[in-house]
Order: sequence, then C-alpha cells, then structure tokens
Amino acid sequence: MSDLIVYEKTSPPEIPEEWDYDESVKKVKGQIYKIRFMTEETIGEIWIANQILDGRGGDRKSADWKSKVKNLTFDQYCQDIGIAKQTAYNWFESFQWKSPRRLVGKFTGDIENYTPEKVISSVKDVLGDIDLDPASNLIAQDIVKARKYYTEKEDGLNKVWYGRVFLNPPYKYPLIENFINKLIEEYQIKNVISAILLTNNNTDTNWFHKASYVSSAICFTKGRINFYKEDGTITQPTNGQAFFYFGRNREVFTNVFSKQGMVVEIID
Repeated sequence: MSDLIVYEKTSPPEIPEEWDYDESVKKVKGQIYKIRFMTEETIGEIWIANQILDGRGGDRKSADWKSKVKNLTFDQYCQDIGIAKQTAYNWFESFQWKSPRRLVGKFTGDIENYTPEKVISSVKDVLGDIDLDPASNLIAQDIVKARKYYTEKEDGLNKVWYGRVFLNPPYKYPLIENFINKLIEEYQIKNVISAILLTNNNTDTNWFHKASYVSSAICFTKGRINFYKEDGTITQPTNGQAFFYFGRNREVFTNVFSKQGMVVEIID
C-alpha cells in the first residue's frame, strides 16, 4: 500500500485579493498546535501561502499587497508556523493538490504497493502463521501466503475475521480507519486471536491512537520500509512505519521486532 493517506480529491482554495503574512502565520500556527488532525481549511491556508510566496498567485489589484510579501518565502513561512516544508507538500498531496514546487511526489494514484518478504517473515515469526490477510490481492499473496485473504472485490470489511491476522490496510481515508476499527472489533470479541497491523507512523491521527489503546506493543521502524510494486520496482517512502501487535505473546513480538526498530510496550 502507498505510504500516504489520501483524502477525497477536492479543489484547492481560491487565492484571495488581499493576504496578510503575519495574520496567516498566527492563524495556522494556532491550529497546528491545538488539533491533532489537520483540517482542509488549515491546509488550504498553507496552500494559499505557498502559491503567493512562491510567486504563482497571479496578478493582484494592490501594488502595496505585492510589496509586503515580495521579500518573504515559503521556506520562511513554514519555519514560522513550525513545520518542515516537505510536510506542507505532503499535506497538499493528501488532498491531491499538485504543487509544482513539491520536493517529492508521493501520491501517484496507485495505492497498491506490497509488503516485502523480510517483513512477512518477521510477522510469521511472531504469529506462527497468517490465517487471514483481509486487505490483499493475488499479487501480494506471492509473498504473504495467508491461508485466506480478501480482495477489494470481496470487501473484507463485510466479512468475518478470525485467527491470526496480518493487516496492511489501504492508506486512504476513510478506508484505513475503517479497516483498523474492524480489526479492533474482531479482536475484542475474540474472533481474532492475534494480529499485526502495519501502518505509517502517523501518530497524530485518530486511528493511530485507537490502535495504540488496544494493542499490546508497537514497533516504530528504524528507517523506512521499501514496498514493492507489481512491475517489480521499489517504492521510496518519505516517512517511517509502525507495527502494532495485538496478542498475548508480547515478549516474542519485542524480541523479533526490536531488530526492525524501537519497540514500545503498552501498559495494560
């Protein structure tokens, strides 16, 4: 799966006739520090700053308006609101707003990237085997080799989950949250005996916290996982991943996944 959470495609905001740098910084900085989950409105304000400060905002009626921002840059804006410029570009692309000056184009419209063999090997070292892969397809099963798997057409969200589960959900909102909610539900009613969930390390999201509260341990990867695609090419993700363990063999998970990164055990 892709390493970017993608929302439904929307149109970027209109560039206003008048815009104030300091007021924009104040408004956005307050939102970033007050909320966990970035809103389209806040990201839209950052988009406007990007378009204006990088000189792509078009002609403006006020010459004074231009003079106020001509010596400012989007780099400086990002520093003032407290984020990396790459983070801003990532947020733009989460709504599929293509910025000509983005550093890395993360989203290509293809969310079908697959888990490498070394990861699946570690998963099986902990679970023993994989009874169910509920968000998969035939290509992924060349490596996963689950006893049972559900494809997009079969819609795993409407199936019963059971046994030992490996879940690498589609990284597209709201699907990622729906799959995580399903895993939590099936685990809590004891249909799922144990499970390993693989996601990005998006610690600011609601779904990340939901999974954290129910899991027994989390591994934050050292470095990034290079997923593979159908044509054999390897992805180059721009952020790290996290493995959530659901089950009673926390010590085994810690021993195996401490080789992948830092393991944090959840206090019961």
